[in-house]
Amino acid sequence: MLQFPFPKVIPILNQLNDHGYDAYVVGGAVRNAFLGLPVHDIDITTSATPDIVQNLFPKTVPVGIEHGTVLVIYQGEGYEVTTFRSESEYRDFRHPNTVTFVSSIQEDLKRRDFTMNAMAIDKEGVLIDPYGGKKDCQLKQIRMVGNPLDRIQEDPLRLLRGLRFLSQLDFTLGSLERQAFNETSPLLSKVSIERVSQEMTKLLHGQAVSKALQYLVETNCHEHLLLCKNKGEDILNHSKRKLIMLQSDAEHWCAFLLALKIDIREFCYKWKMSSSLRKAMITLKSVFQEQAQKPWDIYSLYQSGLEQALAIERLNYVFYSHYSMQDQQIHQLWKRMPIHHRQDVSVSGHDLIEWLNKESGPWIAQKLEQIEKLILSGQLINRKEDIKQWLLQ
Repeated sequence: MLQFPFPKVIPILNQLNDHGYDAYVVGGAVRNAFLGLPVHDIDITTSATPDIVQNLFPKTVPVGIEHGTVLVIYQGEGYEVTTFRSESEYRDFRHPNTVTFVSSIQEDLKRRDFTMNAMAIDKEGVLIDPYGGKKDCQLKQIRMVGNPLDRIQEDPLRLLRGLRFLSQLDFTLGSLERQAFNETSPLLSKVSIERVSQEMTKLLHGQAVSKALQYLVETNCHEHLLLCKNKGEDILNHSKRKLIMLQSDAEHWCAFLLALKIDIREFCYKWKMSSSLRKAMITLKSVFQEQAQKPWDIYSLYQSGLEQALAIERLNYVFYSHYSMQDQQIHQLWKRMPIHHRQDVSVSGHDLIEWLNKESGPWIAQKLEQIEKLILSGQLINRKEDIKQWLLQ
């Protein structure tokens, strides 16, 4: 018996238990508690049907009631409470043909993906772990519940979910799973690109991203990702870089696409990525290629901006491992700069039009850029009267 690690949901479990229903915390929360990781979402599973759950709690939202899930609002937080269920064949490699409510927690755990996600714990600290999830957590291995081929056939996204967990947790893939992943990798083409994109983004952010990319190639999964066919060698070479240095989505994806020599615009279009991420990657690539392995000066830093300059330094370090990052110098240079953005300049285009009595046109941007350079170089003080005097001389 263990100490129950989720005291704030005990009142919810009590309410269900007091009315004669079994209730457990299940899945990722239990896994993370065992691994000593932050717990973000606490999911509850119960023998109570959705209508009963709705009757037992004053504030609920039927977020997935057709699959037995009700969101219970308690003390300002939402907790998904799902009825024990079993699932039949999957009609579209994602959604089951039918969902049947069952009375057994063991039956419910049987339908889950990985052993580490198929653990449940009651308020007394009694662990239900029929598939050895706790041991797999201790061994740092990812295994699937039951036959891996069956679990993947149900939802092929589990191929990438497994590699994503491997990346985030620094686990290894079980031997049967490795074989099954290779055998079923073509099924990835059946998964919507939006779901694939979400999992790959999380994978790239993991602490063991290099290992995960190696598994991606070893299991042949990369061959069934859009635009990644025949890119195995490039992915393996990329996996040898210090990818843990990268931070934002734009940095991770930009580095990945540069390494694989894939056009960012085409990739973002086919992978249905957001316009904001596409623009961030395009800008990052452009500045990186222009600034690669060069020292920063005041004007190049001004044009780039602090955060992007630091991102460029991280990309420099990833692609040119001999390169020494200039974070400290960049911060010092940024601190000395009299302006950091165009809006910091004491005059506007409207002022220029008024002083020079000219119509609006491209000359305004050109003149403002000239003023910025003079201010940055110390040749002009960033005061309205000084700028006006310089302009009219």
